[in-house]
Amino acid sequence: MEKESAQQFDTAADAYESSAFDIPVREHVEHYSIRNICGDVHGLPVLDVGCGTGLYIRRLARWRARPVIGVDISAGMLATAQSIEDTGPLGVTYLRRDLSEPCQCEPEYAQLSGNIPLALAVYVLCYATTREQLLAMCRTVRDELKPGACS
Repeated sequence: MEKESAQQFDTAADAYESSAFDIPVREHVEHYSIRNICGDVHGLPVLDVGCGTGLYIRRLARWRARPVIGVDISAGMLATAQSIEDTGPLGVTYLRRDLSEPCQCEPEYAQLSGNIPLALAVYVLCYATTREQLLAMCRTVRDELKPGACS
């Protein structure tokens, strides 16, 4: 996603976060479906790409996935996510990254890169503006995953 496009999300963090509670389909269909798809995540490292305000990575942390890492390009979304983490710590690490570019791994994340068994990407890939950008995003996520992992 182009950085200019990402800026639109910087000011939408509060609306995005409240939509999880204001729009019933998000709770009763999305969250339920993600729980069923992910299965038992207890003790598994999990990556949420395009985590936004951390809605899903917080759920994965509550389901006892460890470690849990959320990445997003939007500074505003990540600021809201970190504020929520600071208020009620679940052990989520948030990192700012552009998925269309290869990982410049942060020290706290480097040992997990290439060894993550589960990656989640909710409402992310649709923001690619070109086929090349979509392929780059998918490649970046694939490179983070353990061979044979689920995404």
